[in-house]
Amino acid sequence: MQMAKSRWLIRGLILIVVLALASTAIAVYLLLQERADATQPHASDSPVITDKAIAPPADPVYLSLQPITVNLADDADGPRMLYAGITLELASEADREALQQQLPQVQDCLLKLLSGHKAGDLVTPQGKQQLADDIAKRLCSDLAENSYEAKIIKVLFTQFIVQ
Repeated sequence: MQMAKSRWLIRGLILIVVLALASTAIAVYLLLQERADATQPHASDSPVITDKAIAPPADPVYLSLQPITVNLADDADGPRMLYAGITLELASEADREALQQQLPQVQDCLLKLLSGHKAGDLVTPQGKQQLADDIAKRLCSDLAENSYEAKIIKVLFTQFIVQ
């Protein structure tokens, strides 16, 4: 009977050792898994991917016009002149080609528009910005009358002298 007790005792000790080893192995596995998760970015950290591809911004399309000289409307200082270099920033190459084909109409529009302004209104930064906005609107509407709608993004003054 002594031998039976010692066999059960040995089997019990082996069982305890196996359980201890299994517990240690599980603990090591969970720790390694936790470290691996900590080094990988979480789904909430990753950027949101949308269905639409983000296109790189297109290169700007410019049309430089010949500098223009016009007599301005009379003001308190008498007759004045404006010498302006104008470049148009356009939405597409097709807009540039269309404006180049209609260059006489563009120049006529600019002459009429610029000659209606007074020098005092044009020398301030706000006056120049208002003039740029007026040019864009007027050119777009005049071209639309000629059955072409050009998209003018911005009017840039490359030269601007009021005398």
